[in-house]
Amino acid sequence: MNNCNHCDREREKGVPRCGFCGAKLSDTPAASGYSVKCPGCDNINYDKSKKECVYCGKPLPDTKGDQAAPPDDLSREPEEIPDPPEDTSDKDDTMINSDFKPVWPEEKETVEYADYFKRTFAVLIDSMILSVIVIIPYFVLGVIMAVAGIPLELLSLWVVLAVWLYSAMLESSGMRATPGKRAMGIIVTDLEGKKISFGRASGRFWAKSLSALTFFIGYLMIFFTEKRQTLHDMLSGCVVIVKPPAD
Repeated sequence: MNNCNHCDREREKGVPRCGFCGAKLSDTPAASGYSVKCPGCDNINYDKSKKECVYCGKPLPDTKGDQAAPPDDLSREPEEIPDPPEDTSDKDDTMINSDFKPVWPEEKETVEYADYFKRTFAVLIDSMILSVIVIIPYFVLGVIMAVAGIPLELLSLWVVLAVWLYSAMLESSGMRATPGKRAMGIIVTDLEGKKISFGRASGRFWAKSLSALTFFIGYLMIFFTEKRQTLHDMLSGCVVIVKPPAD
């Protein structure tokens, strides 16, 4: 075993490079205390007796007893390199800008629930429209049923069917209201303000009979409920609101 000419640590003979510092190795042991730098390959030669570089073979300059540089202390920990100063040129200075104004989410529009009088006038308007829609077919069907010998009592089914389809189809449509309600600027929605389905509109229509059977107390509940709901509104999960300007 010989020492490395560069770091002076033991190295295995015949290995081309030192296993500690990675320097090229020569078979000639180092001449302690001397060093010669090759002008051709910049490698340090420690054997003063050599006239040529043991690495590249080029002639070495005459050093005349130059002191060899002591080997590096490989056990010493490397010095910590400080981090470069942080570049703040591209940083967003919005939060430190005195002119910055936060943008808050827009508040939801306040819902205005339809009062008793608007709903009553809407019913009156719808009643006038239904009288035209129902009466003419009523007389035509009455004549046909009389000729055919069908009991005229069945005409009442036509009236109920016409009123049901009139209310349920229009309140579940894109209008969300009958013509009477539309004229009064009110619409029917669910509790979240969305359009109701035909099934829910039908349930609301048939629940009106319960509002009437309670001696019309179900209709008067509009004065005492928070959202001005009648009994049939509450049973069907609906509200009648004033149509927003955006609609």
